[in-house]
Amino acid sequence: LRVVQLDGEGYFEVAHNAKRPFIVKTKRYNIKVLGTTFNVYAYSKRTDEFEASLINGSVDVSARSDIGRKHIFLKPNEKVVEIDGLLQKQTIGSLDRFKWKDGLIYLDDVPFGELMKKFSVYYDIQIVIHNSKVYNYRCTGKFRQSDGIEYALRVIQKDLNFQFVRDDERNVITIK
Repeated sequence: LRVVQLDGEGYFEVAHNAKRPFIVKTKRYNIKVLGTTFNVYAYSKRTDEFEASLINGSVDVSARSDIGRKHIFLKPNEKVVEIDGLLQKQTIGSLDRFKWKDGLIYLDDVPFGELMKKFSVYYDIQIVIHNSKVYNYRCTGKFRQSDGIEYALRVIQKDLNFQFVRDDERNVITIK
């Protein structure tokens, strides 16, 4: 048995081995791999979102608790996401979302609030929004993660009127 415990995001390329299954365990779900390429998004620190996306092969996703023991089998270009506590299968729209492994953050019509949640996770910083006008903004583009969050926010400021303040001592960015 090959087992990985994950709290974060991981991109895996796993060789098929029927005698030694590969299992990724997250806080609430297990992903049993049957020889495949897939991505798991399961941060417990900053978000309760869960997503398992299959690029190639097949995976079996199941809840770790005994309640509602349900298995969802994914085919290539499918993903399973948790919505209101339930797993739902969806089609993967674009593979650009997985470019994070190459240090790139791709955005395709992402609402500002959701974008700040992603930035919070990717840059390990708390982001507080005190400007309700920014919520209508939707972002499409890409950023190199290595350029940093302040660079990304300055680029967005070219299209959207807001200010931000970084408090390094508390590890917080406030959007005003």
